[in-house]
Amino acid sequence: ALPSAPDEASAAPADEAARGYETIFAGIVHREADWQEIGAFVRRYLQAFSAQDATLCAIAASGDLDANALGERIRRACEKLGVSDAAAADVIVSDETDLADWLAGLPSGAPLAIGDAPELAGYAHPSQQSPSALRRAYASGDAR
Repeated sequence: ALPSAPDEASAAPADEAARGYETIFAGIVHREADWQEIGAFVRRYLQAFSAQDATLCAIAASGDLDANALGERIRRACEKLGVSDAAAADVIVSDETDLADWLAGLPSGAPLAIGDAPELAGYAHPSQQSPSALRRAYASGDAR
């Protein structure tokens, strides 16, 4: 789902919870500099996982860039990687003002943090970074 309007975003996590995600990656983009690291991770995520995997990459747009701009960047990344919409692993991008509520509303408990947003301090970061290492860690249950 790319991107969602603010009122749709608040309903999305409940719908997504039914999917039964085993691993959730969460990032917050306050400014362009935040996107550099998160965008690089999203490209690795799209290479590592597919629509059949129980993974979710949730990104909150909370500043200079809105969900539409980030969603378009992710669409372009999918095109460059040759990943179709039907085959792509789940990614949700939403405009958020209350980041604590957004984090609390993510399905499956505590996410793995991508990026260095202060709101994600205290959350674990994925230990593996390459697409193949992410995939192996997910398959073995070590991604968390």
